[in-house]
Amino acid sequence: YGTAFIDGNASITGPTDEIVINVEAITQKNTVFKIPLDDSESLGDNSFIYFLSLEDKLSKEAGRKIELREVKGLNLNFDLDITRDAEVEIVVDPDNGSSLKGRGAGTILMEINTNGKFNMYGDFVAYEGEYNFKYSGLVQKRFEVVPGSNLTWNGDPVKANIDIYSSSNELIDSF
Repeated sequence: YGTAFIDGNASITGPTDEIVINVEAITQKNTVFKIPLDDSESLGDNSFIYFLSLEDKLSKEAGRKIELREVKGLNLNFDLDITRDAEVEIVVDPDNGSSLKGRGAGTILMEINTNGKFNMYGDFVAYEGEYNFKYSGLVQKRFEVVPGSNLTWNGDPVKANIDIYSSSNELIDSF
């Protein structure tokens, strides 16, 4: 989840209640991705996706309530080239607030649908970043991430291969 500003091409096909969206894009400035490593089910939920007509958008801006049509089936395929303009945050432990945040480059393919499918493939190499480790409200430590640290996905987003090193050359995390 997050906010993406992208440049690229998209195709939208299928009937209005069973839409397939294919996107090939490059991230732009102000893009922020937050990727949870423990709960992929919430990303299969389509309640965060809305399609508004221009009339709906103007009504919403005027403060009038709009009625959203239910989408029965939605398939999203994002083929993204992530640039250092984008900030990527990996939520390692949402209960304690531990997360990796940084900038880098990579290519990621995400396949998502409203039936619970969420697959991720690709690599991301960090140019800069930090790991905020928190545990049980007792321990809080910030590590600077060494450039070249990387993350790799081969399908299941919660089973990412994470090789992140701190500036003191300690292995921060490897799953």
